Amino acid sequence: MLSPLESAEGILVTAAIRDITVRKDAEENLAQMEARYRGLMEAARMEWWCEPKREIVLLNAQAETQFGYRRDELLGRR
Repeated sequence: MLSPLESAEGILVTAAIRDITVRKDAEENLAQMEARYRGLMEAARMEWWCEPKREIVLLNAQAETQFGYRRDELLGRR
């Protein structure tokens, strides 16, 4: 990040450098865990999850087949 700063001698620039290696590693780890979870969920016979309002927030291909609707038609429904 660079920030200009005006002074009597002219414009000075301050620089801040941040190492984001730890954040990038955490993001990659999260993406891998999410992919594993989705793989397990899709392998289940039939699965769907509802939130406290009883709206469908997650379902797999078997649930689509069983209910006879596409995923996008079921998400958010009671």
